[in-house]
Amino acid sequence: MFLQVEIKSRNWTTSNNYHPDLNLKEHVKIKKEEEEIDIKSLAMKREDECVQLFAEHKTVKKEEETDMKSLAIKSEECENCGQLFAEHKTMKKEEETDMKSLAIKSEEECENCGQIPYHGAIMVKPKKRSNSYRLNLKSEGLFCCSETRIQFLVTSPVVIDYALQSWNTYFNDIEKQGYEMAGPLFNIRIGSDPTVVKSVYLPHNLCLKGLDTDLYKNIKVFNLNDAGMTLESPTRIEPYYVELLNPTFSPVGVVVRRLISYLIGRHGRILIFYKCSDGHTFHLFLTPLCDITKQAIEENEKKAHFKNLRKPPQSLTVLYTGKKYIVMGPGEAEIYPEELEFSNFPNEIFSEIHMKMIANDFLLQLLTKEHKELVWCAKVRQGELRELNQVNMRAVGPDHGDILIRHLDNLIEKDHKRFRDKLAEFHFNNIPPIPCGKLEYADSVDTKRLLLVHYGGDALNVAIKVLQQINLKGLAAQIKKEL
Repeated sequence: MFLQVEIKSRNWTTSNNYHPDLNLKEHVKIKKEEEEIDIKSLAMKREDECVQLFAEHKTVKKEEETDMKSLAIKSEECENCGQLFAEHKTMKKEEETDMKSLAIKSEEECENCGQIPYHGAIMVKPKKRSNSYRLNLKSEGLFCCSETRIQFLVTSPVVIDYALQSWNTYFNDIEKQGYEMAGPLFNIRIGSDPTVVKSVYLPHNLCLKGLDTDLYKNIKVFNLNDAGMTLESPTRIEPYYVELLNPTFSPVGVVVRRLISYLIGRHGRILIFYKCSDGHTFHLFLTPLCDITKQAIEENEKKAHFKNLRKPPQSLTVLYTGKKYIVMGPGEAEIYPEELEFSNFPNEIFSEIHMKMIANDFLLQLLTKEHKELVWCAKVRQGELRELNQVNMRAVGPDHGDILIRHLDNLIEKDHKRFRDKLAEFHFNNIPPIPCGKLEYADSVDTKRLLLVHYGGDALNVAIKVLQQINLKGLAAQIKKEL
């Protein structure tokens, strides 16, 4: 009876693997084994579930990562047009390029005279060599040189050669006639029959806006032929151009009577050049709109290792020959001369602006002396100056410094002192010498650095010439071989 109660209390029945022939201990042992098997099965089941859950977790994680990447990409999209910011940057660069092209195209346009009239001409890029140009025109029509703006109306294919010349040769002759130059001087030659050129449009720098047309009779075309100098009346006068029908070719250019030139404003341009040497030096030129003048200035500045600091060249108001203009800069700048006179011969007339240190961006301005009216303004940024300095140092070449320091180190102290003394008085291509105070106690490394900064790509040539002058010709020849 007790056994039955015990079994019942444990809920052991025959259906639960109870065998009446086995005693209680054996039943307990069997039951224990069965429970262990159940525990193992449960563990294995749990393990399978965990594996499955982990796999599902990884899948979810990957999906989340994919969603995050999509979200990241989405966050880089513009809300307005859905394009990626990277595409916007590309578009922005393209727009900036277009704006630069537009600026180049319009930089010489006058707000009084409007846009330069190209008369529907086909723009042609000439073959260029120094100041000489060639246009190979394949058909009839109106063509404009993209470099000088001169235009030719031709009736058949023709080759036209022309060169920009200086007015200096003819200045006295023009002055005796009471005229002064008002545009570039072209020396034009036609390869075949000159009569195929029906008309030529010569550029000038006169601002005609508001000018009484009665004064147009004072604008002439200078022409030099076998008979001598002649002053022809143009067929037509308009802003930026005079037209000459059935022209004869020789040196030709636009001139204006001196007595009324003060009444006629000029289209001018401002050019700035920069060099980092013994501080920061800028050359500011105030010039008429004339390509030969611009080219001459650029060549001279390049020889002196000045870099063109690209700024909008167009003056805000018209300029007048003989008038004086004031150059303004930051307070710490040394400016000499502070006044510039607008002239037809500005090649050697410029204002030098010197600053020992440049801590911030700054403005350069040009004002009329009489009324202090703003004529021109440009902002100079530190970043663009650093870029110009890097370009200048790259132009030197990677080996020049090594060559200099190797040979300077081999000089005995006596010869090194002679080298520095001669270098302090050496003139090269109109470049002033390195100041004596900088060279007096300079060692080889300092001397090398001063040569590279002051003379740029010509540093080795300067070193060779100085060594020759102090009779160290053998060392000069060695350096020359390494060039």
